[in-house]
Amino acid sequence: MKNRTRIPDEVAAKVLFESDRMCCICRLRGKPVQIHHIDENSSNSDISNLAVLCFDCHRDTQIKGGFDRKLEPRQVILYRDDWIRRVKNRRDINEGPEDISCYVDKSNNDYLNSIKYGTISNDLFVSLPKRRKAAYRKAQPKWDSGITSDMKEGNSIVIEELIEILVDIAKVYPPKHFNGRDPREYFENKAKEFAEWYRLELEPHGAGTGGTIISVLVGGEVISSLENMIEGMIAALTSMHTDYNFQVWKQAWSNERCV
Repeated sequence: MKNRTRIPDEVAAKVLFESDRMCCICRLRGKPVQIHHIDENSSNSDISNLAVLCFDCHRDTQIKGGFDRKLEPRQVILYRDDWIRRVKNRRDINEGPEDISCYVDKSNNDYLNSIKYGTISNDLFVSLPKRRKAAYRKAQPKWDSGITSDMKEGNSIVIEELIEILVDIAKVYPPKHFNGRDPREYFENKAKEFAEWYRLELEPHGAGTGGTIISVLVGGEVISSLENMIEGMIAALTSMHTDYNFQVWKQAWSNERCV
């Protein structure tokens, strides 16, 4: 009989909290779960070696031979890391600011609302965190379903809104600014380039070797890249205007509470 080393209570608590006490593979609430040692070494309780699995999905890690493919450690890590990120995003969204009036110094609204190249309008500046938050809320049920096709649809909801945001910000830039291309075409192609890169990065053993979850993970990386583009553009547009509080805006954009 194999001797098992007990996982320290503080480590177990952190692992269960980060996964919201749900299996990181099937993501079905209410199923009994256990903490799985990814390398199957029960004495290695480093948090990087632990994942929360239900009994059914844990059984899949034990498959040996036959036509069924084992749920191998690399897949478990991909599922776990993606799920932890989803849980954190959901918690951030639920705690996000409702009142975003503190983003802008309202004493100079005439100037802020002027529309000219290089100056973002007050209305657009204030609306962006709300738009991102609304897109995440719409996508969350899709992500929580655990069904690959639904999760991909959730990614598409957010990606489409982020592209719309980028197109709206681009209106502040001079004509032909984006390599002479229409901004929508430019940003849609940029999203496709990100997707192609992340798929290559996440499947080092060749196309199709990462399973269907790779398409979901690629979508998540595209979302992060588009969001970084938006942050960078807003930072550049507000850097010369003290009327805007970029750091407070960024906290709201990141779903931290506005103070």
